[in-house]
Amino acid sequence: MAAGERAAARGSGPAVALYLPRAARAGHDRRCAVDYRGLEADWNLQPEENGTVTLEPYPFRRDPLEISILARRIPKRRYANDGELQKTLAQAPFFGLKFTLRAGRARSRSRVAIA
Repeated sequence: MAAGERAAARGSGPAVALYLPRAARAGHDRRCAVDYRGLEADWNLQPEENGTVTLEPYPFRRDPLEISILARRIPKRRYANDGELQKTLAQAPFFGLKFTLRAGRARSRSRVAIA
């Protein structure tokens, strides 16, 4: 992996973690920054089974990639103001979410063509 690819992959991690919970349920297309110079790519995250999500294009060397993130769950309701929401969020306990991230179908097809 070239230095530019490593930088892009390092920059991808936080963005992927933000979209994994939503993508694991319903899939998600998103234009995301892939580096700190403003380069962007269209990402497609699709749910599979058992907490597995595919990602195209796939920026990581390891496939599959196990990811754990910390999350908080708050009641789904209308909050009177930002202060009430922030207080509720601050009081909510953290819990772990685990996902398996895999290359999307395009990368799988390219591997078959190379083999």
